Amino acid sequence: MSNHYTEPSNLTLLGYRMFYDPLRARYLRGLVASLQLDGTERVLDFGSGPGSEATYLARALDRGGRVTCLYVSPIWLGGARRRLRRFDNVDFLLGEASAVALPAATFDVVLAHYVLHDVDGAALTDSLGALSNTLRPGGRFVVVEPIGAQHGLGADELGSLMDAAGLSERSREVVHPPFGSATRAVYRTFWPPSSF
Repeated sequence: MSNHYTEPSNLTLLGYRMFYDPLRARYLRGLVASLQLDGTERVLDFGSGPGSEATYLARALDRGGRVTCLYVSPIWLGGARRRLRRFDNVDFLLGEASAVALPAATFDVVLAHYVLHDVDGAALTDSLGALSNTLRPGGRFVVVEPIGAQHGLGADELGSLMDAAGLSERSREVVHPPFGSATRAVYRTFWPPSSF
């Protein structure tokens, strides 16, 4: 993972807060709405960064649900903590998904928004296995990844990785974030999950 994602500059942090996230607000609200949460779920926001999606998730999980932000950078996660401090239904985990002690069969939804293509090779396979194991029976793993050979995972590559993690594709569609196009795919768990 590049330094941008682990050791952002103050300018990068300011840019997200002042410009990038406000430009994406409508899109992010729509992304969370598309999850069709009833407010009671446990959601893991993998690669949560500064808490952009988690802000909308925390609002949506208003009937006892919780969101857990997982990220590799203490700087970004610190920004998420500050941003989400007014919510009492948010938890934070620092580290790689494959190295953090993630509880098995805990989450109803894992959201990976624009993050999988930034996880290096073997670490991606290990992370997907660990994340799959956190899903409850019938849980959903929602992936949004950019389209394009220069930036993103190919559809076949993504499908193979998710299959290896014990997940089965249920839907796929093209979505249009403010900057470019992306594939939104939903996977469901097999139960029991694959062992890793």
